Amino acid sequence: MSTRNRRASSRLTVGVMCLTLCLSTVGMIGTAAAVPIVQTNSSWKITPDSPSGTSWYSNAAFDDSGWQDATVLYDYGAVVGDPAFNGTKIIWSSEGQFSNTETQVWIRYPFSLGMLPSSASLFVGCDDDCAVWVNGNQVINDANGFANNTVIENSSLLPFLNVGQNLIAYTALDNFPVFGFNHSTALQLDGTFASTAVPEPSALVLTATGLLGLIGMEMRRRWTVQTS
Repeated sequence: MSTRNRRASSRLTVGVMCLTLCLSTVGMIGTAAAVPIVQTNSSWKITPDSPSGTSWYSNAAFDDSGWQDATVLYDYGAVVGDPAFNGTKIIWSSEGQFSNTETQVWIRYPFSLGMLPSSASLFVGCDDDCAVWVNGNQVINDANGFANNTVIENSSLLPFLNVGQNLIAYTALDNFPVFGFNHSTALQLDGTFASTAVPEPSALVLTATGLLGLIGMEMRRRWTVQTS
């Protein structure tokens, strides 16, 4: 092999080593799977008394101290047999699933995001109808009179999420004149976030030092071969 070819080969080897380091570092960052951000449970605030105005669904700081803590009826993940919903509870007001007076409820849950998800989905199940707001923006209006689930994703949801304080609020209504008293609702917001498993600076320094050592050894070996 000519001296020129040997040098070209050496440069190629060094380039491959550098590319390998870059790819391995990027691989440490990656993307995580979707995780629950909020799930209905007993920490949500709920009232059977219609609130006045719009602040209850548009203002995270709205005073809901006089509202009830949601009453948990069932575990939704167990009911549907889907581990993706583990931790999500079917809720209603304190008079429960078969109340003949508390047939509509208003529900809210403020929460905080340290960063925005790259993708998101919101699931809500209502027996029977519901309207859902995210930070004061109505994202779901289910008024078909039947019990069903609704899912929205990404473009219907992401523009309304904020870094910092957020609010999900909704009202659920049971169409009891047609189907009888059987009230229930559940909601879950999922998001996918970039992994925070970024290498520590000290780890990168050690990796780079090791790579430079390998490069030096390779270049010395090739120089010895070329001059022997």
